[in-house]
Amino acid sequence: MPGGHKENDETFEDCLKREALEETGLCVFNLKFFGGIRIKNRYGLQFSQFFMANVCSNDMKNQIEEVLELGFFMFGSLPSHIVPFHKKIIEDYLDSM
Repeated sequence: MPGGHKENDETFEDCLKREALEETGLCVFNLKFFGGIRIKNRYGLQFSQFFMANVCSNDMKNQIEEVLELGFFMFGSLPSHIVPFHKKIIEDYLDSM
């Protein structure tokens, strides 16, 4: 799940498109907001928004400085080391379908 911080002049959708391209090499479109979560971490209180999106291709390019692993995964077989709040938001999304 690519992520990052929104620039002052960006919409959340533009931020998602930029971060996805920077971190994965994928262009995304047809964005659909599906939830958010407040997280307290070492940076303070953050609000993360989550979107579903289509991708233009599946030819990913890893940004080694920020990304440990890239891949497409079925919802039922997510990696065991997924970030806990990412797993929670995915489970909540699936429960709502």
